[in-house]
Amino acid sequence: MKIRNFLALSVIVCIITLICNGCRHEKQSLEYAMDFEAIDTHHIIGIPLDVVIDGESMLVNQFSGDKYLTWFSLSNGNVLQAKIAKGNGPNEMQGPLMVSSFSDSLLIFDRSRFRLYKSDLQCDSIITYIENLPFWTTKIFPMSNGCVIASKIPFGVVDENISATRFAVIRGDSVLSNFGKYPNLSKSDRASDSEQLANFHQIHGFTELPGNRFAVTSSHVLSLYSGNGNEYHLEKEVAIAPYEYESQSSTSNHSANTTLLNGYSYGTRHGLEYYDGKIYLPFREAKDDNMIFLVYDMDLNLIGKIVPSIAIDTPFTIDEKGRIVTLREGENGTEICVSENSLS
Repeated sequence: MKIRNFLALSVIVCIITLICNGCRHEKQSLEYAMDFEAIDTHHIIGIPLDVVIDGESMLVNQFSGDKYLTWFSLSNGNVLQAKIAKGNGPNEMQGPLMVSSFSDSLLIFDRSRFRLYKSDLQCDSIITYIENLPFWTTKIFPMSNGCVIASKIPFGVVDENISATRFAVIRGDSVLSNFGKYPNLSKSDRASDSEQLANFHQIHGFTELPGNRFAVTSSHVLSLYSGNGNEYHLEKEVAIAPYEYESQSSTSNHSANTTLLNGYSYGTRHGLEYYDGKIYLPFREAKDDNMIFLVYDMDLNLIGKIVPSIAIDTPFTIDEKGRIVTLREGENGTEICVSENSLS
């Protein structure tokens, strides 16, 4: 009997050991390195905000500079052209700008004017798409159905239907719906009002998904929405990393402010991309850490981590070949960084 019990116990220990080893192997397999090539542009970009790939050229929207938009060659980093200066004349805008691509077009949001423009990918022809966006609009994201999703800062908004929701669906000059509650995943969230929530959970990334769905990130939360084109509802929301923050209420002159508490992860950087059934977002554990990419499936399960071989920064995108394309500051100016392997 003692021998039989000993053998049974030995079998159980072996099974547990195999399971634990399998779990460790699975955890290790989630993280993998990716090599990147750095291409010197011999050009200094004044705080890059957005990037768009058009074949073998890369459009960079910058916060400041002689021209807001600059096109670079992906093969050698040379400047191909630069357009849209600050001003009120033809092909001039006030800025700062937000640039998004959809199909074979660009949407350019002039934040100072609350005006949305549409152009071809080379900005040879620019037309006014929406003359006057609502004053609470902070960012604009195009959907393939012709609508745009607007994120908000509800400072000075009296209408609770607007101030208590994160997004609006806009088509032309009409707001079709307001939707989306702010995240409620931490003690700080539950203790904050809508302006404080909007400040901490500003949108860092947006990507449209198949089936009339889209995903968005704030600094610490990834959210998945689905709908019918005119209105959307929250499908799932997860914390990318734990977070808590302190808040300052708004005054008559200033909107609310929030500050991440010490000891919590720095969070996501700007950008979010969908490719081949997976969602990719940039992340830093600490402010001075090298950036990595977290990989999620369509149910917002974390399934992988990509560790670049070199230090890179945002914004980033994924080209038609499945390569991650992003930027960093080099010794001679800004460098374009392209992954040497495809994500496929």
